[in-house]
This record gives sequence, C-alpha cells and structure tokens, in this order.
Amino acid sequence: MQYLARYKNENGFSIWDFIEGESANEIRDKLIDDGILPDIVLPFPFSLKKHRSNAGLNDKQCKDIFFQLANLIRSSGNISTSVNFLHDKINAINQDKFVHRSKIRRIINKFVKYYYNNNFKYLIKFVGSLKERVHKGDNLVGIFLDNKFDEVAISLLKSAEKTGDLYTGFIKCMQYYEAKTGYKKAILNTLSYPALLFSLLYGAFLTFLFFIIPSFASFFKEFPHVAPSTLAIINLFTLLREYYFFYTAVFIAACILLFYFFVLNKYNLRTKIFNGLAAIPIVGELFQFEFLRYFMYQFSLLISSGADIRGIISFFKDNTKNDFYKNKLEVIYLHLMSGYGLAKSFEIASFLRVEDIYFIDSAERAGSLDEATMDLSKTYSEYFDIEMKLFRNALSGIAVALVVVFILIMFTGVYLPMVNGMVSLAK
Repeated sequence: MQYLARYKNENGFSIWDFIEGESANEIRDKLIDDGILPDIVLPFPFSLKKHRSNAGLNDKQCKDIFFQLANLIRSSGNISTSVNFLHDKINAINQDKFVHRSKIRRIINKFVKYYYNNNFKYLIKFVGSLKERVHKGDNLVGIFLDNKFDEVAISLLKSAEKTGDLYTGFIKCMQYYEAKTGYKKAILNTLSYPALLFSLLYGAFLTFLFFIIPSFASFFKEFPHVAPSTLAIINLFTLLREYYFFYTAVFIAACILLFYFFVLNKYNLRTKIFNGLAAIPIVGELFQFEFLRYFMYQFSLLISSGADIRGIISFFKDNTKNDFYKNKLEVIYLHLMSGYGLAKSFEIASFLRVEDIYFIDSAERAGSLDEATMDLSKTYSEYFDIEMKLFRNALSGIAVALVVVFILIMFTGVYLPMVNGMVSLAK
C-alpha cells in the first residue's frame, strides 16, 4: 500500500513523499533507518505509481489485438509473421496522413496525429515490444505475463501454447475482453436513464432555489396577506439558499471521507457495506448476481484452460475486492485445501443457491465444470438483467414521484396563491 509521509530535509524544508509499505509503522521505521524523522505518515490508497495492467491498453484495444492476431495466425500459420504484419499495419496507420486539399490540411493532420499518438501510444509501444521479443525467441506467454495481462488471458494463452492451437487461444482471449467490457458497461448503461432524471430534477431544484423563488419572494411582498404555506415554502428555500454552499461542502467532504474509509476498510466499513447490500431486497440480489455472473464466466474460462481448481479459487480470493464474497472464497479455499470437493465447499460457504450447488456437484462428478459454470454465468446474467430492470424502474419511479411532489408543492404553495392574489388585486 502507498503512504504519504512528511519529513524535513537537511535544509529544514518540509517534504511530502509517497512511499510503499505494509503499515505506517513500517514507513516510519524505514525513514528512521535512513536518518529521517517523519512528522506525519498517512495511508494513501489512491496509488499514483501503479504499474499499468494489460500493457496500458484498454479492454477494447486488448480485444482488437487478440482478434487481429487470431486472424493473422490463421492465415499465416506463423506467430512471427503474424506479429510482423500486425506491427507494420499499426505503424502504417501511425504514419498515415489525411489527404485534404484545403489550407487547414496541416492543422487537421497535426490534431489527428496528436489524438492518435495520445490514445494509441501504449498500443504502438506494446506491439513494437511484442515484435522485438518474438524475434528474439521469447516465450509468448512470458511476453504477455511481463506486460501484466489479465490472469484469465494468461491461462488461456498457456493452454493454447500447450495444444499448439494459438488461433483458438487468441479467439478466447478476444471473447474474454469483449465480455469484460460488456460486464462493466451493463450497470452504467442501465442506470443512465434514472441518473438523467435525477440530474434534471436537481437542476430544476437549483433553478428554483437561486432564480425563481427569490423572484416570487419579491413579488409576494406586494400582497397584504400571504398564505402560511406560501411563506413556509419561501422561508424554506431562503434558508436552503443561504446555507447551500456550506451544506454542499459538508456533504462532499463526508463523501470523500466515507470513500477514504471504504477503500482502507477502516472499522470494517467496506465489509459492513457489502454485507448490508447483500441483505437488501432487489439490491441484494442484484449485488450478488452481478458478481456471480462474471465469476462463473471467468471460472469457466480458467477451467477450460486446464487451470487447477484450488489455484483458481486462490486467484479469486486474492483479487476479489468484494468483501462479502472474499470472505466466502476464503472459506471455500480452506475447505478445498482440506480435501473437500468444490460443490461441498460452495455449500459450506453458502456461496450459491441450493439448486446451483446440485448442478455444480453433478458437473464435478461428470468432469464438465467448464460447461456447467458457463451455463450458470448465462443464468445469472439473465437474473441480473431482470433485477436490474426492476431496480432501474424503481429508481425511475422514485424520480418521477419526486418530480410530481415538487410540482404539486410549488403549484399549491406558490402558483395558486399568486393567481388568487392577482385576482383579488384586480377586483
């Protein structure tokens, strides 16, 4: 973990520095051993010096790389030739220029070049390194392993090298990164509409708070008698407007503090939040299906690549950030190491539903865990879609209800008294 330490240098100036370590005491001991007395050592979970995974490529770029390698290896039958062609192709695109007959051709070329280099610099760097190392005779798996590609992709490549079927291995890696992108976008795409509704509602609230209600307040001063409900609404909005920035700052600070403690899992906050989410109707099922569908998909790929079950569970145990399932995976791993089967370990840890455990047990006996877990992944994806629709509809319903309540309050408390007052003034 990364820590932020403050100490004074030999000239007496305060220095802030990021230092890797397991605990604050370890950091203090390191600095003291170097003859430095630290003033402050704070945990800083937002690492600024992480090594880029997947050679710095995003999931879409990884998918495209493996798709192109699969097609090239199928047509050429040789990894060296395939990598050469891929490198030349990407390098040609990098050197390509737009042909434009207008006077702004150079400006367009400059911006296109900057955009390409900025967005594809890691792709260009990786493909160049891949070509160089393949020509040296380096192991293909070792190259991807050194570039921190995902464990699932590495396992698939290892299996492909053993069987000599690189085409199938590249295709499976391509499908993995494609699915990974889809899993990530599923929640965001589904929640975009409710998020838009809440954003519009909040924007309308701010418009009323800072522009419309102050105008109404000035207007109602001309009335000899104002309804108590109208005065209450105007006074409430006036109070909110006066302290809006203070409350907003406090709310933002509380969110940052909560996120900080969540990342560090101070007072077991992250664990409590995950356990609490799992217990909430609809949200809990959504929370569990979201994890299980991707877990089963990865599990199926790893099993099909020939990975050991204990090693797979150990990998998930060490890399799962979801504390609710991390604890369950630790229980599963301990029982697997004690000689229990996978289905029995799942049952003891209450990892799956009863019917799913029976399904895993049958597949384990038949030696078809890869197919069974892939089927379960599809099943959980269907359940996830259903729960997500319910959750989205519930959020949309709440947003619409808030809009209706807001309109009713403004109409009965402000617009209707204003209209009645204008009518009485006219008489």
